[in-house]
Amino acid sequence: MCGNASIPCLVHEFEKYKVKNSAERDFTGRVLVAHNLPRGSWGGAVRMMESSHQALESFGWQTDYFTTEDMPPSSSMRYRRYAFSWHLRRHARAAFLRGQPYDIINVHEPAGAAVVASRSAMGAPAVVAMSHGLEQRYWELRRRAAGPKPEPPLLKERITFPLLSLWQSRLTLRRADHVFCLSDDDKTFLQARHHLTADKITRVIPGAGAEFSAVLSRRVYDRPCTKLLFSGTWSERKGKKYMAEAFSILALKNSALQLGILGAGVPAASLLADFPPELHPRVTVYPPLSHAECAEVLLDYDIFLLPSFFEGTPLALIEGMYTGIPVITTATCGMKDIVENGRTGILINPGNTAEIVDAVEQLTQNAELRSRMGRAAAANAISNYTWQATAQRMHLAYSALLLRKRAR
Repeated sequence: MCGNASIPCLVHEFEKYKVKNSAERDFTGRVLVAHNLPRGSWGGAVRMMESSHQALESFGWQTDYFTTEDMPPSSSMRYRRYAFSWHLRRHARAAFLRGQPYDIINVHEPAGAAVVASRSAMGAPAVVAMSHGLEQRYWELRRRAAGPKPEPPLLKERITFPLLSLWQSRLTLRRADHVFCLSDDDKTFLQARHHLTADKITRVIPGAGAEFSAVLSRRVYDRPCTKLLFSGTWSERKGKKYMAEAFSILALKNSALQLGILGAGVPAASLLADFPPELHPRVTVYPPLSHAECAEVLLDYDIFLLPSFFEGTPLALIEGMYTGIPVITTATCGMKDIVENGRTGILINPGNTAEIVDAVEQLTQNAELRSRMGRAAAANAISNYTWQATAQRMHLAYSALLLRKRAR
């Protein structure tokens, strides 16, 4: 047995265990997946946690969920972000007292404080913090003094966010047994700022469903390039201001240009208010759609735009790549980890309207470039970014943690 019980060492021990014991599926356990959001909702955090764990079940793990829908009806919405962690602890303790303890609790980063602080009351499960873009990094980005940035926090938020949320994230990340993160930038931050060793961190990348790759064969690159698509929450974090500015400039130059917005999460009227009234007929805001319907929308558009300031690794980007749509996104967070500038997409600087305009014009004027980038992006994404690949990395980390637990 390894002296320091590090994750790489334990993975090595687990591989030896599999050779000695052919039934790999027997070396699994019960996982509780916890996030303070409704199950099955459109957001990337929910889809990441749920889709990866659905795939993980093929390795033999049993998964349960504790979400905002499992909170007591009387819980105050104002303090739910704080209270969620304590109700999660109560749920896990009740399972332990019934004789059905969880081996692993995978908890969204901002909601794990009570769990990491009192493992013994729940049967000493291994706690894995799931980050979708570190809260501390985004907070510091919003508060920085110079350079393009999302909206700065208001005075009230400067007081309430650290008190109700940020401290929970720090405690969860620092005291968890392991951390899953979604970008190399986050991994570096965890090591430098939270002083986590590399063996306590697993970098995971989301996948996409077969609905998205199914439309690839029908992608057409040599038609007139007139349709741009933004897919994601319409927010400052996603670069909505620069998206609106760039489209306004491009629309003046090209009267045929149209913009689609998918998964905005805000009322259409509110979104359209960010554009000049004369452009409203040229902006289509889609209602919530199924994955198959989203794939058809992606197929109908020529260029994918995601000028985000901050992400983990966005699912919407990978889904777009699956369909072969050429992508323009920012050279930060997980986007720069999976998009190779000039080969599988175009990377631009965050908060730069002129670069969005230049990148769009570069693609609209060159069908061969659109085809080359779109096909390369699809081949890369379909080969490497799958839910099964995500689950495989989780499986190894979970199994190593479970081996350490059983060896005590």
